[in-house]
Amino acid sequence: MHISTKCSIAVHCLIFIYEYGNQKRVTSELLALSTSCSPVTIRNILSALKKEGILSVKSGTGGAALICPRKRARCTASVWQWNRMPSKSL
Repeated sequence: MHISTKCSIAVHCLIFIYEYGNQKRVTSELLALSTSCSPVTIRNILSALKKEGILSVKSGTGGAALICPRKRARCTASVWQWNRMPSKSL
């Protein structure tokens, strides 16, 4: 199975948001520094994740947050679902 680079970046972003989302405002610029890709690419990936109902993203001021609560043992989204998202979405 082929996993695109954007899928790997999406997984990285989700883990980053999960780990640091409560401590600081997670913006596309911050994620771009963490992944070494452009903020525009990050915004496109976050937009695709938002359309899938995985993230909420604040416009203007920035900041992304996971929609599935941290207290739940398991989110309904899986890596398989992220990989199956149309590549044009990511």
